[in-house]
Amino acid sequence: MTNFQDFAVGDHISFERVIDLAGYRAFESISADDNPLHHDEAYARRSGYDVAVAPLHLVMAPISAIAGTVFPGEPSLYLGHKVQALKPVLYGDSICYSARITAINSTYRILSIRVLGLRGVEVVLCCDMDVQARSDEWETPSQHAIQPAAGDKTALITGASGDIGQAISRRLARDGWNLILHYRKSREAAQRIADACGEDCAVSLVAGDLETADGCDALASVLEKANNLSLLVHSASPPLDSSLERLLAVQFRALATLCNAVLPSFLMRQAGTVIQIGSTAVSTSPPGWENYVAAKNAATGLLNGLHTSYSKWGARFLTLAPSSVKGAYSEGYRLDDAGVLLPEEVAETVLDMAVHPDQSGNYIELDTQGKRVGDFGFHMPRGPGAAPVSEVAAGAPAESHSVGGQVLVSDDAVVTQISTIVCNVLELAPSTSLAGAGIGTISGWDSLGHIKMMLELERELGIAFSTEEISETLLFDSLVALCLTKLSSRT
Repeated sequence: MTNFQDFAVGDHISFERVIDLAGYRAFESISADDNPLHHDEAYARRSGYDVAVAPLHLVMAPISAIAGTVFPGEPSLYLGHKVQALKPVLYGDSICYSARITAINSTYRILSIRVLGLRGVEVVLCCDMDVQARSDEWETPSQHAIQPAAGDKTALITGASGDIGQAISRRLARDGWNLILHYRKSREAAQRIADACGEDCAVSLVAGDLETADGCDALASVLEKANNLSLLVHSASPPLDSSLERLLAVQFRALATLCNAVLPSFLMRQAGTVIQIGSTAVSTSPPGWENYVAAKNAATGLLNGLHTSYSKWGARFLTLAPSSVKGAYSEGYRLDDAGVLLPEEVAETVLDMAVHPDQSGNYIELDTQGKRVGDFGFHMPRGPGAAPVSEVAAGAPAESHSVGGQVLVSDDAVVTQISTIVCNVLELAPSTSLAGAGIGTISGWDSLGHIKMMLELERELGIAFSTEEISETLLFDSLVALCLTKLSSRT
């Protein structure tokens, strides 16, 4: 017997379907959609595609089965949905459908479900739908094995033998996480850490030299097989005074390999977090730390790009940048222990980051005064005495300055409005950093999203773009400059 109360937010399933021409023929006979774009390759080439493109509603068809046989199943009453076609689907494409419960209304027995259509790690379809169960319980079981959200508590910690790695392992174990502990040399030391984690969680050990491609690939293979992994903490690092090559190998190249390994399963479950242990040295650049800072910067930039692309779909890539931490790693670099964090404080913050996916920002600085959450990226310097954006009064006169003889508006409130419009159209979090973003570099900003965005900017700002401006303004920074220029020309 299945009961509506058995469902929980985060429950998920995934399965694959191949979109083929035979399926289209059956779809055509039912829908009467015989558009040549869907079956005539010569016509498709004249329309800008290399081959025929599958119709959206054929690609959407499995969504009906999700409602009718899984969430909730037999007593389903489909209430409605919102669909985004993000990429064209071609015949022969194998699409993985991931469905996850995002909200539950117990009073009216309504499930809110997000379905992603995945071609590898490319999201081609997103559907948010609402389905009602017409009864509290029913006999027919789901046709798919539902994966409960509570089962997604497995974490991998690289560099688990270090002071920070040990503290993180023990803290996660106390919270009920199953652990995969990576170590480089001493299995005996790693086993002591596993023993210290107690008997309340499952612990496995895996060795690997992350400075080598073979060591990275071996660990990546472990991750690819761990379908329930939901947290990767990268704390491994060569000594602080190592060569740039060694630091980059572990802190950047190994991290990139591991991220690529976990991304497919994170997307299939629409949940998962990567946290690298960074450093506030990235901001302060102490003399003699140039190689270390360069490697940490490279790793942070990598995660920033992945977070921008995939956080919308539940895969988060975060940096925790603590100040000096007491332990053997920084011994000899600290003048004293004043203002120094304990490894346990770092571990507590890692747990908080892992269990609160709604936390805004992808870059967290931590010191003895507390933590600061924000986005890693470019920030415009402000002039002396300039008011914060939040203090710019609506309708206040805009500042202006001259560039190349042309007067440009430089109004923080307008720039904030442009950013808000872009985030709303692309369905990005309001805190998303758009610095350096452009078409094809951020989630939702494809050719269709670009047109929608430009039209919305015209409507909201009361300006007009030419066809050439729409096709050539493909970066956020140039988009802002263009909008400010047009607004200035009206004054």
